[in-house]
Amino acid sequence: MSSFVIPVSDFETLHKKDLFSFDPLSEGYELFVEHKSGDSECHIYRRLKGDESGLYEYFSRGLWSDIAAEQLYLSALDSDYRKTWDQWLMEVRVLSEHRDVEHLSPTQVVYWQSSMPFPLSSRDYLYMRRGLVIGDRHLLISKHIDEHPEAPEKKGVVRVFPCHQEMVLESVDNDTRFALHYFDDLKGSIPKWLINKAAKSIVPSMIDTTHQRSQAYPSERASSLRGLHLTQHSPESESASDDEDKAED
Repeated sequence: MSSFVIPVSDFETLHKKDLFSFDPLSEGYELFVEHKSGDSECHIYRRLKGDESGLYEYFSRGLWSDIAAEQLYLSALDSDYRKTWDQWLMEVRVLSEHRDVEHLSPTQVVYWQSSMPFPLSSRDYLYMRRGLVIGDRHLLISKHIDEHPEAPEKKGVVRVFPCHQEMVLESVDNDTRFALHYFDDLKGSIPKWLINKAAKSIVPSMIDTTHQRSQAYPSERASSLRGLHLTQHSPESESASDDEDKAED
């Protein structure tokens, strides 16, 4: 198996976690951002990691109105579409794709560079990502990788490392509820005033923009990506198939 693959077992583990039932306050998180816009809402929590680094990990949960989980899922995986509206995005490229199971979606290796609020230098990310559907939930996982020949580190750009993200999306009537667990190390010391500004204005604005642009995601773009990313995995049937193969052997 290629080292650039997020295994199916990671998605099975994420599905079993049931992030919609997770209670962040009982697990040491504090409320960081609470944002409501119309019928949509988002709560972002944070807690210090237990490694004395002084860094935070984040958990977010909420509801986005008037958008199906499939549409939100596909727009999140469409890097070219992101270029058309994300004011912070400087560059994004899918460097390669890797399959471990022929009928399931591939893992993509992605390079991503974002500008940062003044006075910070821009940051870039080198990571692999994969989406998978289990039952009625759309799952997305991203993980950093150490290096790739097509994305060496750039002078004047800070490489974010490590970074990790898990997201679960589920349609509820005409809306989508979501849950997200996220961590990255932006490197350097982030001024407290900038953290407060992010909580009060930058993050809420980005939430609203992402929601609006996902709602406007063109149907023709969605059609072109369905075959690549919208693959259903059934852990029970896969397990049963494996057992049958072993029995035949």
